[in-house]
Amino acid sequence: MERTIVFQSFRVENVPPAIDRCMQSVRDWAEGAGFDYRFYDDDFLRKVPAWLTEATDIVLLIADYARVMTALELHSQGYDRAIWMDADLAVHDFSKMVLPHNDGFGFSREWWLAKPDDQFKLQRRVNNCCCFFDRGDPFAPFYLQAMERRLHQRGKKITGLEFSTRPLTNMQKDLPIPLVQSVATLSPLAVHLILEGNKLAVEQQMKAYSGPNAAVHLAMSLTEKNADKLLDMAFAREWPFDGSF
Repeated sequence: MERTIVFQSFRVENVPPAIDRCMQSVRDWAEGAGFDYRFYDDDFLRKVPAWLTEATDIVLLIADYARVMTALELHSQGYDRAIWMDADLAVHDFSKMVLPHNDGFGFSREWWLAKPDDQFKLQRRVNNCCCFFDRGDPFAPFYLQAMERRLHQRGKKITGLEFSTRPLTNMQKDLPIPLVQSVATLSPLAVHLILEGNKLAVEQQMKAYSGPNAAVHLAMSLTEKNADKLLDMAFAREWPFDGSF
C-alpha cells in the first residue's frame, strides 16, 4: 500500500490567525485522505547544507531547497509520495482536492492577475505552493542540483523566485510539467477584486482556473490584511469559491 505524507513548515510564535486556519484545513484534508502529516518549525530552514546559507540569506530560496530536500528524506523513511503545501494554502473542498497519480512529481499551475497599462492581464506560470515528489522519480535530485548550479551561476545577483516560479515556468514552455489543477493562486489584485465583488473584472481569471478547484493559495506575504475575510468566503463556499473557480 502506497504511503503518502503531507508536510508543512511555519514559525510557532506570533502565527497569524489566517495561517492557523489554512494549516488546519490542510491537516484535516490529509487526515481525511488517509495521509500522514508532519509539521516542521523554524528548524526546517536550518536543515539545508551550510553552503546554501553561506551563499544566500534569501528565505524564499532556502525554503524552496528545504522542501525538496525534505521530500527526499521522507522517501528514505519509507514514504512513497511526499506532498508539500505552503502554510498560506487553504483547502476548502476536500472532495475535489486531488493530485495527479502516476506522474512522479508535480507543481501548481498559476494564473497571475495583474493590471499593467490599465488593462487586466493574466500571466500563466507554474509555482511550488503545492508540489509532490514520488520515491524513485529522478526529478527531485535533478531539481536540487539545478538549484545549486543556479546559485553558483548567479551569486549575489540571485532573486527570490529563481528556485521556483521562474525556472519552473520556463521549463513548462519546453517540457510540460505535471500540474496540480485543484489549487488557485490569487494575486493581490485578484484578492482585492474578489473582496469588492467585482465579478466582471475577475471573470477572465475564473475561466482560466476552470476545473475542480479545491484550494486557494493566498500569497499571504502580499495579502495578509485581507486573508481572513477571503478565507471566510472560501470556507463558506461563497462566490467565487462556489464552483465559479
